[in-house]
Amino acid sequence: VILYFVVTALYGAVAMLIWPEEYRERSSLNHSLSFLVTDAANIGLVIYLIWRSAESWSGFGLVPPRWLMDTLLGLAFWGTAWAIHGASWRVVDGLFGPDLFETANHDDAWFVPTPNGIVAVVAFVFSVCVSAFAEELVMRAYLVPRFERLLGSSTRSIFVTAGLFASFHIYQGIDGAVSAFIMGLVYGTMFLWSRRLWPVAVAHSISNLLVFWSSFAERV
Repeated sequence: VILYFVVTALYGAVAMLIWPEEYRERSSLNHSLSFLVTDAANIGLVIYLIWRSAESWSGFGLVPPRWLMDTLLGLAFWGTAWAIHGASWRVVDGLFGPDLFETANHDDAWFVPTPNGIVAVVAFVFSVCVSAFAEELVMRAYLVPRFERLLGSSTRSIFVTAGLFASFHIYQGIDGAVSAFIMGLVYGTMFLWSRRLWPVAVAHSISNLLVFWSSFAERV
């Protein structure tokens, strides 16, 4: 799973930094469909591995969804995550200073085409939600329990998966990777506390949608 998901995602992140023009030239619909195909393959692989493991699905947080409860819990997780994220950044800036992160030029690599038209908007929102679910399925639902068993520690498992999560967000610059590491710690902790994948995926989806739409708004 690490080789298939994390290493390939890390390669994609590095490629975005080296050849940003190739990513800027894609249409929004092309961008969304590309991510949907990739994420569907990732989800399929992990679901297959969980099925073959003959272990309980609930051990991976894949319990029957309770849509109202999971949505409300996801909103609570999102609010808590961003509060912790903001507080953590104040600590990081205090320790290292903001200049370390202001020097990162990653706007070209992080460029996501603005969706225009109802089809492009729907495809974009759907792809963001599927991508967030795929990342949470792999990083939290699958790898956190696996590293718990391998390392004999929930804390170590959270830190290792947060580090892997941050690695393939390097295309967002140093600040983006640090943010991903912080959010990885928070999401991992929330997953271990609830042992439910759905609310963590909801929180991740909300976070990503707000970040992308704020970047679109800045272009207007």
